Amino acid sequence: MKKRTPIPTISICIPTFQRKEALRRTLQKLIESERLVVGKIEVCISDNASSDGTFKMLQDYAKRYPFIHIRKNSKNIGFDSNLLASFKMAHGRYCWGVGDDDTIVPRGVGALVMLLNKKESFLMGLAGAMAYKRDLKLVAKHFQEQEYSNKEFISCLISAMRDSSKITRSHQDITILGFLPCYFFNNKILKQSFRNLEGERYGWYHLALLFHIISNFKGTILVNKKTSLKHGQVIKLKKDSILLPGGDFDLFVTKRIETLSKIVVDTRLRKAFYSWLNVRGNYFYAKSLVELVVLSKMVSKPEYVSIKRRVYGHKNMLKRPFFVWLGTTFFQILEPLSLFRGFVSALYSKVHYIYIKQLEDYLKGRLQTHDEREGRVPTKEKAINCIF
Repeated sequence: MKKRTPIPTISICIPTFQRKEALRRTLQKLIESERLVVGKIEVCISDNASSDGTFKMLQDYAKRYPFIHIRKNSKNIGFDSNLLASFKMAHGRYCWGVGDDDTIVPRGVGALVMLLNKKESFLMGLAGAMAYKRDLKLVAKHFQEQEYSNKEFISCLISAMRDSSKITRSHQDITILGFLPCYFFNNKILKQSFRNLEGERYGWYHLALLFHIISNFKGTILVNKKTSLKHGQVIKLKKDSILLPGGDFDLFVTKRIETLSKIVVDTRLRKAFYSWLNVRGNYFYAKSLVELVVLSKMVSKPEYVSIKRRVYGHKNMLKRPFFVWLGTTFFQILEPLSLFRGFVSALYSKVHYIYIKQLEDYLKGRLQTHDEREGRVPTKEKAINCIF
């Protein structure tokens, strides 16, 4: 086994699957980062049984760079379990989960490390990761200080959710409520949380860790406002998978509810989060109805009926404002009409032609569904008790 260097400041933990070239670019940026703060960074990578040569590439990197540590699963165990596996490899004072296709900003990573070294210990922190510039603006607006207590941090998080709970913004996710690299954790607290959350991994495990830690542990929370990472890479890579109608709702609403359903969370935080999710859920439900009409022209009737049943079932999980209820009900009444379907399909195809192309690629076997990529075998749907 490779000898470890002295305890690094931060362990950058990367779960990966079938993204060899994207991961290569991420690693090159991490190597640049390590050169700025020698000995303060380690990289822990867990390969989820990739078959595209990812692990062979990782072995080459691990031989050349002592701060890179690797492992591989014998089969695809899903994102959450693979993320946990990468976290368990961590040797640093802090653990920072990073996507295999994210764009590292070396000077930003170096600045984050220096910031962490200025104080003995933080409970956790925001890492300065962003999907869009509006994400950093949201942090700057609602988290104006650099350090917070749990109570103060939760209040700021609730404020950010309320600010984003508007119909005009319902299509926008909040980076700090699910973007993996947005936050890092104290390693000792993280390892303790693993035991507390054992067996409760449904999806969005990193979000469960965030809510669990800020609700149940006391300490100082750091807010880093300098960009350390950007979501996705500048070089546009082919999408790995597709979300079929209702897939957005399942991934971004249902799984988040499942994640928090059995863990102890601050009451105010839970209530605000469910309220925010309800706004997002209404948007995704309406979007699913439109995508369903488009798909009806492309798949067999039995497959369409199966997907339709799942999509329609989502409305039972939501509190729908009157205008949303009226609009979606009217849409469902018109949906069987061929003329209406043709009009909606033509309009949506022009506005969202990329999604149509992805549907075509999926039906031709060139793309997987999100669940297929994550190694999940479809199971019978189960009822979820929601508190909206």
